[in-house]
Amino acid sequence: MTEIIERVLIDGDAEQVDGYLGNARNTAVIDWRADDTEVVWDFGRFLDEGDELGSEHTDDGLTITYNGISHHVTLPGTLANRYETIRAVIRILAPKYDARLVRDSYYSDTHVFLVRHAAWWAELDRHHPERAAELFQPVTAELDFP
Repeated sequence: MTEIIERVLIDGDAEQVDGYLGNARNTAVIDWRADDTEVVWDFGRFLDEGDELGSEHTDDGLTITYNGISHHVTLPGTLANRYETIRAVIRILAPKYDARLVRDSYYSDTHVFLVRHAAWWAELDRHHPERAAELFQPVTAELDFP
């Protein structure tokens, strides 16, 4: 599958990129106060037809189900849950999908993630590495709401 990288992400100015991301169909907007099942639901909206992502609370965390396979995620019971859940969803969706934080959203109480096929991210990184690093932050173990 050839992944098309939208021209605005390559050479658009800040206003154009913000406009694109504000209307892009595959941006997950996560509030730091969101329930973990809402986080999973928001990421799951962008999967290909036939791919299914769901979740339910457990006594010590969350069960995330992707295409019929359940994954248990233990959550610390603090506001750090959001990124624990985000990291778990990205890990579960790999290798088909990836999501990265839109850097301009970092200092907000809502973080925006662009959810795309992993092949799309590989193309962006290969052909436009500086632009990819300028606009997007990979989700690491250290990343959290400020």
